[in-house]
Amino acid sequence: MDYYWGFSWKGFLVVLLPMIPNILYFAIPNSIPTGGSEESHKVLDLIEHGSQFVYMALLVIVISKQMIPFKSNYIIGMAIFLIAYYVLWILLFTGHKNILVLLCMAIFPVIYFILAEMWLCNYFAIVPTVIFGIVHTIITYKDFISTR
Repeated sequence: MDYYWGFSWKGFLVVLLPMIPNILYFAIPNSIPTGGSEESHKVLDLIEHGSQFVYMALLVIVISKQMIPFKSNYIIGMAIFLIAYYVLWILLFTGHKNILVLLCMAIFPVIYFILAEMWLCNYFAIVPTVIFGIVHTIITYKDFISTR
């Protein structure tokens, strides 16, 4: 595989789309009650945010020279997981905060990103995405349990 450094508008769009509900979350104060203590998982937070930065940066700046077909089964899978993620956000905004919704919200975007990385032939980004997904799921679970 040949790669080069640059700006991938496809990678940028892939990163941007799952962030839309997060923007609403931060724009609407107290829209969803939060829980958990960041004090209980500082190291996990560092790993989570570090791996998230790495995979997002790789999606945006590493470009494969391989031809990327726009019509692809990867795109269909990405669409399914992205739409499901949006539905989960709607459930959360309407008060359906439970462990299943929260864990799916932690896992579905990771699957979406891995499918996107495969579609973009950006295999370097898969490892930090998997690390992010594992740690993000652990943090989500720990935070949910700590509110019980």
